[in-house]
Amino acid sequence: MERTPSEYEQAADAILAEQYRKQANTYGTFVCYCWLGAGAYLFYTTPSLSFISWQALVFAVPGMFLASGIIGGAFYLLGRLLAKATVKLVNVEAPPSGTMAVLQCVSFALLFANLLVTYTAAKQVAILLAGF
Repeated sequence: MERTPSEYEQAADAILAEQYRKQANTYGTFVCYCWLGAGAYLFYTTPSLSFISWQALVFAVPGMFLASGIIGGAFYLLGRLLAKATVKLVNVEAPPSGTMAVLQCVSFALLFANLLVTYTAAKQVAILLAGF
């Protein structure tokens, strides 16, 4: 006899799906803000780039959406992978306090890495656009 999911399991799956959707949106939004902030800094400090130009339009519109999808998606998948590894390695019902501190540090490191990767990508795109 095949086991059918109970109402509680279905509700839990729905809650997790909603949480995953919110996490994906958060990663993408963070990358958008980083991309625009890096772009403002790079366009201000690079003499060959102007805020009112086709390069700025190309950098802001398609660049922001591509960065959000590619970088945000990659860090979302990395975060999910780390979460799955944590569940397998740690007793999630009663984790030691040191484990929670390490997880918090890892999440901040992931956030900082996201910022650095986004800035580096924005800088490379700005350098490419400055050559046109």
